Amino acid sequence: MFNFKAVNGQIYAHVFENRTSGVPLGLFWNLYAECGEIEVEGEAWSVRISCDWLQLPISNWHELDGVALGVRGSKIEPQCSVYIADHHPAQVRSLLLSRANGVNNFNIALSGRFNLRGFGSADGDNLEFSLCGVVDFGGVFVLPDNIFSKPASPEDAENLVKEFISTQNLAKSEWDGFRYVLKPE
Repeated sequence: MFNFKAVNGQIYAHVFENRTSGVPLGLFWNLYAECGEIEVEGEAWSVRISCDWLQLPISNWHELDGVALGVRGSKIEPQCSVYIADHHPAQVRSLLLSRANGVNNFNIALSGRFNLRGFGSADGDNLEFSLCGVVDFGGVFVLPDNIFSKPASPEDAENLVKEFISTQNLAKSEWDGFRYVLKPE
């Protein structure tokens, strides 16, 4: 069992669609965590974990507090990866978020399994892992290139986000050079 501790990270949402791949227009959540180093056979390794395409049943970002993810029955399968010197695909078993010490901070409890190769005695299949720690809520992102009906203004981006989640407690949309960002207030 690998027990990872997040030392830095973020959870954010983004509006996305890909008609060619059959991904309908929707709001998807991503989680990214940089973890403390682990030691394997006397050598220290940095660890990062990412989980993409999460679909969370919430209507306002404040509802991240207490949200749990059940991965069965999702239209789009979540993709999780454990990075220890290389990419190791992982399967998410559970995810629980709860409010941490600040308005925009959340405790995470993630568990899953992954296969590991190239680490000697640590190698194995279906190795269990857990991730805990605190991550920041980074906001909601709208990348026009990821959407068939490309929003042309900050107002268009906000209206698109409103189709999926409340923009209450989110700042007005701002263009940062390649995407619209609605930051938490």
